[in-house]
Amino acid sequence: MKKLKAILALFRAGQVVADPAKWKKRQVGVTALAGFLGALIQLVAMFGVAIPVPPGITESVALAIVTVVNIVLTYTTSDKVGVGKGDK
Repeated sequence: MKKLKAILALFRAGQVVADPAKWKKRQVGVTALAGFLGALIQLVAMFGVAIPVPPGITESVALAIVTVVNIVLTYTTSDKVGVGKGDK
């Protein structure tokens, strides 16, 4: 319970993870990887390799991953933005 409270506290304005630069690099990496994998699946399909995924699912999953990771890491790696107490 203590760890959950600490994690949730990171979303408050003025709070930040211990090493924001490392987490921002990871944020960029996840964004690039999600885009790359989505493009790769579409490229492979263009060359006739059947991917057992319904149309639109790949893009939806990649977009969801990028959205969640970017929102979470933007709030937790910046002391300028946040929600809850401390937000003005």
